[in-house]
Amino acid sequence: MNALPRNAQQRQSGLSLVELMVALVIALILTIGVINIFLGTSQTYRLNEQYSRVQENARFVVDTLTRDIRQAGNLGCSQDFRLEDPPRNDEISNGFLRVTLNNPQDWDWDMSRPVEGFFGTGGGFSPALPAGFPAAFNDSDVLIVRGAEGGAMPVVTHPGGTPPGSANIQITVDNGLSQNDIVMVGDCNAGAVFQITSANPNTSGTLAHNTGTTSLPPGNWTTALGRDFESEGEVMLFRSRAFFVAQGASGQPALFQRVNGRAAEELVEGVERMRVRFGVDDNGNRTVDRYLNAQQVEAASGWDDVVTVRVSLLLVSADDNVLDQQQTITFDGAAVDPDDRRLRQVVTTTIGLRNRLP
Repeated sequence: MNALPRNAQQRQSGLSLVELMVALVIALILTIGVINIFLGTSQTYRLNEQYSRVQENARFVVDTLTRDIRQAGNLGCSQDFRLEDPPRNDEISNGFLRVTLNNPQDWDWDMSRPVEGFFGTGGGFSPALPAGFPAAFNDSDVLIVRGAEGGAMPVVTHPGGTPPGSANIQITVDNGLSQNDIVMVGDCNAGAVFQITSANPNTSGTLAHNTGTTSLPPGNWTTALGRDFESEGEVMLFRSRAFFVAQGASGQPALFQRVNGRAAEELVEGVERMRVRFGVDDNGNRTVDRYLNAQQVEAASGWDDVVTVRVSLLLVSADDNVLDQQQTITFDGAAVDPDDRRLRQVVTTTIGLRNRLP
């Protein structure tokens, strides 16, 4: 076999500079393509993840508000109790609800308004928030719902006492109640709200309601529940819940819940604003004739006529820079122009007050 000429061997011994540069350019193009695919996939993943979190937060908030608002005004077998004002410590009359808690006329226990709101004007609230209320963002509304909740537990014994109804109430054990819980006892004719002072109501079934210092406010100003509730009496947990938007632990806005006037707790992050409209029945047929904000309901003295609550929420993603540009979104009839690239979504739900609907 004839060998290749020497000059031919030299031509095949390596790459020329031009060939090397072409190869580098091709490799660079491929690398840039791979990087772009990676970045695009990563951004899509971040967007989908944040969207899923916003959706999850929305579902949780809607489920929570729906459950609590539906129960607003629940007083067991009677829904027509009038709040005893001023509270007394003698025999309670039929048709009345007595609050034996300290500061019984405090707004937390105002069952004359099972649902109530405060309109955030951007410079304050109308009507004004009660003294001592947590620092809520005033570009959002505050919503209050009050009433009994959970299953009713029959009264086994309640021997009355002096003053009327001052004796301990006995119910079945394993009832799930704890010391300092606030409960309502009623028998379809009258009712009373008190704080449990016995140490182990869940295992003993005994519901003491003594006066004096308690480990958790508010305590009771009187032991007089007003009557013997042994006949057809039932016990239910009582809750006064306030929902509002404030700065959360992450530094971003969050929805908070304040129960029975105690320390507020963060319910869910990423709720930037909340607006509440109240469906008002003007003619007594238990259907909505118009939707008003809290300021308008207050001016019309219409809290007794509220039959539905419409809540609108503006939710925002936890992470910034998940969108290619700033998102302009309409909330409560106005454009929201944020200075970031977070994902936002508006959620609106309308909830009927079960105890006021046909």
